[in-house]
Amino acid sequence: MLAFPSNDFNQEKDTDEEILEYVKTNFPEVHFPIFSRAPLASNMVFQLCQKHTKEGVKWNFHKYLVNGQGRAVKSYGHRVQPMDMEADIVALLDENDQQKMQVPQTY
Repeated sequence: MLAFPSNDFNQEKDTDEEILEYVKTNFPEVHFPIFSRAPLASNMVFQLCQKHTKEGVKWNFHKYLVNGQGRAVKSYGHRVQPMDMEADIVALLDENDQQKMQVPQTY
């Protein structure tokens, strides 16, 4: 899980420090990286995810599921809770494991 704050929807705190403090105070269970605030248009991660899924961010808390090769394979709108993605995440992890098993071993 990675978080990329943006103020494209005029709801984000003003500074990275304020964002981190807000998250720490309101979501103490969050232990994943939170990157610096930046517009979506200048964020290469979002540009690639949008290109891969053909779905752009329409509102805050948009989510992309990315496979082991760094390719976005699914897009989720703001109303989808992270735990609602669990079945897709488990399936993708299983798929990644299957692909690893198919790689020839060299010694």
